[in-house]
Parts: sequence; structure tokens; C-alpha cells
Amino acid sequence: MTDLVRNKGRITKTLMLLEMATGSPKDQRSLADPVGVTPQAISDYLSKMKKEGLVTIGDDGPRPTMKGVDQLHQDLLELKEFVDGSIGKLDIIRSIDAIAMDRIDRGDRVNLIMEDGLLCAVKKGSGSTGIAERDALPGEMLPISKLSGMVEMESGTLRMIEIEPARRGGGRGRITKEQLLELSSVGTSSFRIAALDMEAMALLKRSSIEPDLEMPPPEAVLSCSIRGLDLISVGTPFAISTLIRALDKKDRDLKISRAILDRIHFNQNCF
Repeated sequence: MTDLVRNKGRITKTLMLLEMATGSPKDQRSLADPVGVTPQAISDYLSKMKKEGLVTIGDDGPRPTMKGVDQLHQDLLELKEFVDGSIGKLDIIRSIDAIAMDRIDRGDRVNLIMEDGLLCAVKKGSGSTGIAERDALPGEMLPISKLSGMVEMESGTLRMIEIEPARRGGGRGRITKEQLLELSSVGTSSFRIAALDMEAMALLKRSSIEPDLEMPPPEAVLSCSIRGLDLISVGTPFAISTLIRALDKKDRDLKISRAILDRIHFNQNCF
């Protein structure tokens, strides 16, 4: 949990800065009411915030300084990340679309399963259930409501393959898909290949390997792993490090492995 939420004093300062920036309070009492503290508490906070360079107090009332506005923006972004992450962990879904795997009639109770990273609806199964909102043939999209239970799925493995950037002597050579799979220890099914940056795109293009994801954002990489797909992410050290930092913030229990692709792994005939 973010320190902003745990620290009552800090969240009060954030609320005060927000009110001063948007509400133009004339005095301590007009600031105290919307923030929800006493005028005396406001006076104490303003004294501290003035010393910290966050506010100025003039004839028109307390106002945030540029430093105070910057602090407010930082706090609100931190709070937004916390709220978005908390909502995501709840995974509350009341209706959803799935691919029909059987002939399904409107009103049928169906089961939801993950198959090759896709959410599918079947007549017989286990786990989450719902009610079909219309008729559907196999392969058609089916709206489902009145969901109950949880979809049974296991996260995939994220395998990161680090390649040498051109400025360090890389940017040449080719690799076969078999070599890439061997280096990644990935089987032949349910995997996707992601080119994280231009250098990875160039390598795969030279090697006649079509990436499934082209320079995807970290959220797309995370989505594949959560849906049970093994993902091979290829990129330079900077792209790999950026991905790792982004995934660390998601607080997800993913299986992650990392390997370095150097010249000895390349098809030597291609140099």
C-alpha cells in the first residue's frame, strides 16, 4: 500500500493543496470544512507547509507555490496508480464476452475456460459459470452475464531474451525459431513472441520470424502471461530493464526467466 494512503498527515496535505489549487479558500475555516479537519489543525498544517515551501499565505488566502503544485501532481498520480491497481486486483466482472466452443442457445448456462490464452464458453466444464445472452455457433463471440465463480487458469512464463545493441557490436546475424525456442526453454504450443524494440524487430525480420507483438507496452506483455501464454520477449538491455521495472509495479506472481543472446547463439553462416 502506498505511503500516501497510510500517512494521515500526508493525505491531509494533499487534500489541502487540492482545495487551495481548485477552490480558492479565503481563510482557514473555508479550507477546513472541505478537507474535514478543524481550523486549528489547518493552522498547524499551513505553518508546516509554509516552512516546506509548499504554500504562501496572502491577503487572498493560502495558495500553493509551484513546489506545492508539483507535489500535488505527484501525490495525485501516486494515488491514481494505487486506486487503479487495487481495482485491478478485485477482478470484479459482471458480464463478459467469450468465444463459443459449442452450439449454445440463449439462456443456456455455460462454463468459462481459458484455452490458448483465449476466454471460451463451453456447455460442460468447471469453475466460472454464466448465462448466454444470445444464440451462438462454435467460433462466434458470445455475450455472457450473471457470472459466478472464478475462471480456472494458470499464469504463463515470461521469458526475456536480451540481445546486444548495434552500438555494442550487435545488430547483425540471424537466429532460427528453433534456436530461439531452445534458448527460451519454451515448448511448441501456447507461446507468443514479442519484439520489445526496433533492434529486436530487425533481428526477427532478418531471421524471417514474425513477432506476435511489435514493441508492446508492458501491460500487453503482462496480459499474455496472465492469460496462461508463454511469452518470449526479445529486446536490448534497456528494453528488458524497462519491462522488468514495469512488471515489478504490478505485484503479480509471474514466472520469469532471463537469458542473454550473444554471437555464439546465432547462425554462424549469417555473419
